[in-house]
Amino acid sequence: MGKRFNIAYLISHKTVGYPLGIQNGIRNAIEEQGHNLINIMDLLPSNTFLEWSHNYIHAAFELAARMDFDAYVVPVGVVNAFNSRSSGKFAMKYVELLDPKKTLLIEEYHEGYRCITKDNKPGIRQLIRHLIEYHGYRKICFLSGPATSFGAKERETVYFEEMERHGLPVEDRMFARGIFSGACDEVVEELLSKNPDVEAIACASDHMAETVYRVMKKHGLTLGKDIAVTGFDDVLIAAEMTPPLTTVRLSAYDLAYKAGYEVIRLCEGKPQETDCIESLFVHRLSCGETVKENDSKLVQLMSQTPVDREAMAKQLLEDVAEAASKQVKQECYPRFKNFIDKIYNVLMDRENRGSGHIVGQDDIVDIFRYDYSKFFSLKKFGDAVTDCYDYAASRLEGDQKIWILNEQARFQRIMRKNIAEQYDQNIWDSQKRQHYITRITMDALMNSMDRKKAFKAMFENLINLGVKDAALLSFSEPIEYFHRNSIHMGDNLYLEVALSDGEIRVPETPESYKIFRLVENFMSQDMSKHALLQLDPSFTVGALLTGREMIGVLIVGPSIIDSTELVRVYHQMAVGMQHLELIHHEQELIEVLNRNNLRLSRESEHDMLTGVFNRRGFMNNLEQRISHAIMYDKFNSKAAIFYMDMDGLKQINDTYGHDEGDFAIRNSADILSKAFGNGLVGRQGGDEFLGFCLLDGSVVVEPGDMIPKVDKLMEEFNEKSGKPFKLRISIGHMEFPIDFNTMKNLSSYMESADTMLYENKRKRKGLK
Repeated sequence: MGKRFNIAYLISHKTVGYPLGIQNGIRNAIEEQGHNLINIMDLLPSNTFLEWSHNYIHAAFELAARMDFDAYVVPVGVVNAFNSRSSGKFAMKYVELLDPKKTLLIEEYHEGYRCITKDNKPGIRQLIRHLIEYHGYRKICFLSGPATSFGAKERETVYFEEMERHGLPVEDRMFARGIFSGACDEVVEELLSKNPDVEAIACASDHMAETVYRVMKKHGLTLGKDIAVTGFDDVLIAAEMTPPLTTVRLSAYDLAYKAGYEVIRLCEGKPQETDCIESLFVHRLSCGETVKENDSKLVQLMSQTPVDREAMAKQLLEDVAEAASKQVKQECYPRFKNFIDKIYNVLMDRENRGSGHIVGQDDIVDIFRYDYSKFFSLKKFGDAVTDCYDYAASRLEGDQKIWILNEQARFQRIMRKNIAEQYDQNIWDSQKRQHYITRITMDALMNSMDRKKAFKAMFENLINLGVKDAALLSFSEPIEYFHRNSIHMGDNLYLEVALSDGEIRVPETPESYKIFRLVENFMSQDMSKHALLQLDPSFTVGALLTGREMIGVLIVGPSIIDSTELVRVYHQMAVGMQHLELIHHEQELIEVLNRNNLRLSRESEHDMLTGVFNRRGFMNNLEQRISHAIMYDKFNSKAAIFYMDMDGLKQINDTYGHDEGDFAIRNSADILSKAFGNGLVGRQGGDEFLGFCLLDGSVVVEPGDMIPKVDKLMEEFNEKSGKPFKLRISIGHMEFPIDFNTMKNLSSYMESADTMLYENKRKRKGLK
């Protein structure tokens, strides 16, 4: 292999839908060719559009332009979408900072650049014609994207053309604009209110369609029956929506994947091969159909004679892969092939049927090993294998068909259990990551009198987040970047702390590096050693921004952190570094900063409405209580976890208003706090609460004693409240011993308490 190229991708941030598809496509293509991808973070503080978003975009492009990359890849449409108020040339204003000879633009064509465009028109044209000609709809509304978006303009142009071609008038009230991310509920509400006779709504993105689903459900309207709804992009969730979304596939992944190969051709001085990706109509059920034949590629392969089992295994792998690189797929293929062999032998071979269960828990564990599980969708796996069962059952009669259907039901039970467990694990893992992310600033504060110790503590959180390589560099003086036509960074940055292969190094005095040599010094290594089990095997670089100033640069190596979490890491690092600078110059601010930190910590752990712990605060304090019990000779003592759910809160809200609903929630929290005494009470959200206490007699002796205790307090309150409604609460509980395995087993204890809660809730409803 020749030179290992360093390719910059601008800009990285979004982790859902279309932008995520672009990130995955470019990453996998660059990795497969043995080159390095460096993501340039945009560092927008949120996923919503900001009035001054151009400042953050400007900082990202200025930084990338100063660094020595072999080439740049820019999704122009994604960048434009960050600012709905600007002109369509928003992105190009900053693209011009880059060397046009080293820049590949995707999504749009611009003179003087190598470009890969997307043709929105064929797919959306076929979709609109399908609504008109196949279904006979006449009143079709269109929900378009920002006026600055080239893609939105192409899609809406086809809509107007096809409506005119079929002699269908389009009134102003039939057309509206939202944002591609789908945060446009008010726009959809207005569109429905102005068009009570609407038959179909065509949306410029799947996330917009998801919003229409949500608003229609709110109004009691049936998707596909009352109003047909279609989308655009065919993002991961489209096929899993209810009903599955009819849409247009213009694969962001395919577009970016092609771009990944094209940008290497650009680096090698080779002519362009790919210049356009066409859109395709994807017909599902949201446009009005009630039944659609199973035409999955996996079933098509299964029905062939002779059957190609290797092709089936590869198709199953493709069906369930979400973020898997080529290398990960190669590693996993043998297990998928073994699985296909097993189920095919039993489903399609008469002699093997009835000899044993087709699929068991061990098969699922083997396929979705923990270290690979993040790359694949359990739900899609379940759907794909269910299709195979359906096909096999459709070819049989009598006892053999019944046996297949029983096996299918058993498989679905196994999958539901695994999906639930994976969801719980993901929540727990996310909570742990958020803990380490929020600790970055806290550690900077706690060690603020010792700069070296502070930087080391901040980077230890990166190790806990799975990062092995990172570097934090500062400018000699903060750089003004807000509302600037140009950003003057100077030539040098100063290394404050580095992490290399898991080892932290803090130099005695900051070391000077040239900005244009950052890639060579920190990001040019062979990344293949990281690629296999990292969610993103790429380096990421971004400016550390605080208010109106740029104070440094953070480089982060391959990790299991997704882009949204990584943005929080950048902001935490920036804030932490800013605190160190403030304390270095102004020692008297220490007390104020510590008070603010304590306040923020309390707010992050307490529910604003009730004053009791939120889930995070409850779990943190629960762990502390258990540790305290073990430390002070209460080992093997008994404790109990409680799940509690208010009865009838929705009815209170609907009948008496949300102020009364808030009154009910606050007083329920007060009653539970009184009942639990020196135990713990937390609000999980909505009408759900959590509780914990030791079974030492200080609160209750048996967990079941808590139910009559709470009921009694509730009745006393109801007698005095003077309200036209009564407060009631259902409770589930689980008793467990205090030992070193308590925290490890806590999720199962909580699940048991939750199960009991809903059993008690059903019993209570049955008594009414």
